[in-house]
Amino acid sequence: MATGKGTASGKDVGGQPEGFDMEQLMKAFATKKKDTHLDWKYFDFKLSEENRLRGSDNWEMWKTAIWVALMAIGYRDGDSAKLSHIDEAKLAAAVVANVKEAPMAVVTGLTKGTEMIKVLERSYGAKGIDQKMDLWTQLQFAKWDPKKQSALDHVVDFKNLVRRCNEVDMPVNAGQQVTMFINSIRDHDGDWKGRMRGMLRQHPTMTVNQVYDDFVAEFRGKEKDSKKGSGNSYNAKQNRRDKPVWNKEGQPLCFICGEYGYMAKDCPKRRNDSSDERSKRGAECEASFIPEGLQDLYRTDGKTF
Repeated sequence: MATGKGTASGKDVGGQPEGFDMEQLMKAFATKKKDTHLDWKYFDFKLSEENRLRGSDNWEMWKTAIWVALMAIGYRDGDSAKLSHIDEAKLAAAVVANVKEAPMAVVTGLTKGTEMIKVLERSYGAKGIDQKMDLWTQLQFAKWDPKKQSALDHVVDFKNLVRRCNEVDMPVNAGQQVTMFINSIRDHDGDWKGRMRGMLRQHPTMTVNQVYDDFVAEFRGKEKDSKKGSGNSYNAKQNRRDKPVWNKEGQPLCFICGEYGYMAKDCPKRRNDSSDERSKRGAECEASFIPEGLQDLYRTDGKTF
């Protein structure tokens, strides 16, 4: 009668080959079942302290990093059911080692790495999408209220919204910035909107900063007029000649002679007078017309504006 186990004498018992041991074979199969589905010796997912998961603001970056690391050791979409207990434990350890305190509280009590990632996705992925949509909505429907903020304040707030969109991987290109900024000016200031749209059609290479600059220069004098009264407003208009920094043809205003077509550094009147005192006075004159907070948009050293 076959016993299922090879005899010490080496005879072929029950049709089994010499030295065959069924018990050892069953143990080998059991060990194989406990083996890993992924090749963990190549797993490389160890983030620096500042790049560890902290919340919705860096969730997308973190998720991309861990999935790239998993794919490098053989993971593919739909493989979660194939992972062994060892795979899940190793993945869980990797998650715990690369999250900060708040996300750690979210996954506390879980032992499977795939479950941890799913819970983190529900906690931070949706918030990240909501944050992006909220920022985009704010940017798209931003409106300037001249009774509550200055023209320069509106530019600063708008640029901050653009910066925050870029920080959450939702870049806003130059064309979108210009379109949404012009739309942020209400219809009762339609003269500037119409003039700027005409300039953009004629000179499509105008930069976003030039649009911001023209807007501030256009309304800065009006803000002074409303604050200082008619007497001082006349002087303010005379100082800036009531002209925007750029005309309809896209030509810059010279702050020395008040003519369009060149910057103050290229003014013919300035070239005709070579004295240092005249040059210094011209530079001071130009600087006095630059709206506060926008000095970095001007160049007097010959560089491109």
